[in-house]
Amino acid sequence: MNNKITLLDICRALANDEFFFHYQPIVSLISGKTVSAEALLRWKRPDGTIVFPADFIPLSVEKGFITEITRIMFPKMLDDLKIIGEHGHKIKISFNLTEQDLQTDDLARWMSSTLTQKGIAPDQVYAEIVEDVLMPPVQKIRDTIFELDAQNIPLVLNDFSAGNTSVQYLSQLPLSMLKLSMGVVMKSPESKMDFRVLRHLVGMAHQLRLDVAAEGVENQEIHDLILSTGCTNAQGYYYSHPLPLAKFIEVINQQPTWVNYPFGLEYLAQIDQIDFRRDIIREAMSIYTQQNETSRQKALNRLPALDANECLLGAWYINIIKDTCSSAEFSQLQKTHREFHETAKEILTLAKAGTDWSALKKSIDRFSGQSSEIMQLLQKQAVTKLLEYYQ
Repeated sequence: MNNKITLLDICRALANDEFFFHYQPIVSLISGKTVSAEALLRWKRPDGTIVFPADFIPLSVEKGFITEITRIMFPKMLDDLKIIGEHGHKIKISFNLTEQDLQTDDLARWMSSTLTQKGIAPDQVYAEIVEDVLMPPVQKIRDTIFELDAQNIPLVLNDFSAGNTSVQYLSQLPLSMLKLSMGVVMKSPESKMDFRVLRHLVGMAHQLRLDVAAEGVENQEIHDLILSTGCTNAQGYYYSHPLPLAKFIEVINQQPTWVNYPFGLEYLAQIDQIDFRRDIIREAMSIYTQQNETSRQKALNRLPALDANECLLGAWYINIIKDTCSSAEFSQLQKTHREFHETAKEILTLAKAGTDWSALKKSIDRFSGQSSEIMQLLQKQAVTKLLEYYQ
């Protein structure tokens, strides 16, 4: 921290309207477009010099002044968001909250009220927190997180994998997105194991039905790697440095496109298909062989979504690849996938009824055959799009 900066300097700067935001674009790795941005605080002194957060945020936190900055700057960010909207762009902005912010009594109600006053929908703003504030768990912070969720303000967990957040604790929170730490992302090209760590984290977020963003995408190599994992969003100097408002609007007006196809999601779709087949057969056999009703009910509770449109694969092909497949390919995938789900329901019905083993085995064999057909369709699409990307 710059030792010449005092708390009085910070107070005066806030009172004199010297704080403003730069916005760093966050790119969708599905559409390739800028869909959101992170608001990054800057301080412009009267002489024109820019002071970065590392030089004044730690002192503000130490002195308990950070909540005052939050109360002044959040409405200013919303004003910027309205200006962006006036230029025809409906994007989301992430606003960083500190541990002290999360421990104030009325944060969620105040944010919701401010959004209402500014005429901005809650889902246009992400409340962004760093992983460290969750460990060790503090009840007041947990309560505030759920209050934000109750106000329909989505929550982003930043720097994920940098700290020690329990995965079990993570699954209990109403999160919308995980942001992978820059250290993990930037290290991913270095070795096979580093890349596997990145891929595992993306896969875990996918299984939790969370969007996942990679921070620190600095070059084409890292971009290609995270795209191949099925990561859904990315942020870094490869796309853009943080920009003042006018320049940010200028950039998104140009509508640059960074992705022509999210081929990494093909990989996750194949994993989803394998997981669904395995889970149905395993739980059906557990139900079929268990006499204990409690154990049978636990098996039922572990089942994935049985509706074809609600499972992970169904959501993928309806929302993502529908417009990129040929109509014949899409129709075939949709038809086989629906038949596959009907057979899954049939297997469970037979298992619960304790039917003859040969009838159950016949359904499981048909189920496996349908699964193989789906995998062939997925792999054909994956290889085609992968070759197109690198050509």
